[in-house]
Amino acid sequence: MLDETEGLLEQLELVDNLQRLGISYHFEREIKKILTNVHVRHVGHRKRVDRKRSEDLYATALKFRLLRQHGFNIAQDVFGCFFGDGLDDEDIKSVLSLYEASYLSTRFDTKLKKTIYYTTTRLKKFVEMKNNETTSYVRKMVIRALEMPYHRRVRRLEARWYIDVYGETHDTNPNLLELAKLDFNFVQVIHQDELKSLSR
Repeated sequence: MLDETEGLLEQLELVDNLQRLGISYHFEREIKKILTNVHVRHVGHRKRVDRKRSEDLYATALKFRLLRQHGFNIAQDVFGCFFGDGLDDEDIKSVLSLYEASYLSTRFDTKLKKTIYYTTTRLKKFVEMKNNETTSYVRKMVIRALEMPYHRRVRRLEARWYIDVYGETHDTNPNLLELAKLDFNFVQVIHQDELKSLSR
């Protein structure tokens, strides 16, 4: 499944969905291979083209977040062209992706840390404006992120929440969704059995 995915953005979104659905541990080798290739391409691309916008903000922020989460060294200057141009014209999906990425900043990532206030304000305005659209996938993701960024959440609990939300997206992969449901139920049964044996 992972080998069949073409394009950088599609691969990154697949890795993100696997993580959020709680099934990434089944694909650890494939994910590491994908992210290693993304990192190698990023390093090579950075040497050839400096500070030109070759990806949109959404893809750049998603790449940054996933690489940082998996321990790859990636600098905040991947956002350089976006900081210079301003972020006002970016769509909410891009702002959400930047918001999530900004929480993976280090103490040296001063520009990225400054985006936390901007992105938080922008996301709150989006939620207020979209008050009547309670079933919007993006709105649910924004509200959830504002409560607590993804990487700070308990993964199994987050997987349970995301399984329901993922089913509402326009590009849901039914095979992934089914695997996530089966896996969640299977792991839950294991935990219940372990709890029973401990309580005897």
